[in-house]
Amino acid sequence: MVITPLATVLSQVLGIVGLAPAPETDASVVVVVLPTDAVGLPVERRTLVAATIESRVDQGRVTVAPREAVAKALVGRPIDCGAVVSCRDQVAAQFAARFVVQVSVTEPTPSDYDIRVAVYDVGVEEPIARFDDACTICSEADLERIVRERALDASEAMTRALSPPLDERDEARPAPPAPRATTVQTQMIHASSRTKAGWALVGGGVAATLGGVVLLALQGSTAGCPADPRGGPCIPLVYRTVAPGAIAAGVGVALAGAGVGLVVSGKRRDPQRASARLSPGAAGISLAGRF
Repeated sequence: MVITPLATVLSQVLGIVGLAPAPETDASVVVVVLPTDAVGLPVERRTLVAATIESRVDQGRVTVAPREAVAKALVGRPIDCGAVVSCRDQVAAQFAARFVVQVSVTEPTPSDYDIRVAVYDVGVEEPIARFDDACTICSEADLERIVRERALDASEAMTRALSPPLDERDEARPAPPAPRATTVQTQMIHASSRTKAGWALVGGGVAATLGGVVLLALQGSTAGCPADPRGGPCIPLVYRTVAPGAIAAGVGVALAGAGVGLVVSGKRRDPQRASARLSPGAAGISLAGRF
């Protein structure tokens, strides 16, 4: 009788029903924490700063490279290796690291500290995040607290770099193509200038003719009877408009006749008549006509 281990049986059952655990897709990301740049700081405080940084950065998907291995990788390299992108990348390459964290703590005066934590992405010269802080008359506990807070900020910066927010990812994506709008194309076919001038003359001639007719109609009609300043009866007045009426009517008829002639001539040169046409096409609807 063969006894199959329970774990094997469960794995087979889960595989059959499709409930087998999914393989992990989020691989751990390695980060190199360079030795703390703290010239003049006591050894115990340098160790405190390094341990605090490593403990707070080593969270989630990020794994800190061993401190002793990083120290060995820096042997024979320049003191300012963390500030030189090529040197920094060479150290990171030995651990297949994605990020490099550089910490600087200075003590300008006793119990006063300036803290800087910078996060670099491999291959990028400028830091993706940098956090500066200062503490005046600080104890060792105050120094540890500030370093811990800045280390948490650095950890969040690396998390954002690995998984940018939705709004940033949406901005990185190309914008979807805009919906194709239906366009209306309008084409105007204008009449010739001769035809326009003809219609203008016709309009002016008609107006002048009507004015002349009105003046002729006023001929002989009373225009009132103002009082005589010398006394006696009023002085009757009548309109005398035959001459101006005849002139206006004659000029109007002449203008109208000339205008008709120009219109007829223009129509012969431009035989197209007023029209409008709607034509659907691939680019939209085309409206063509003469107005």
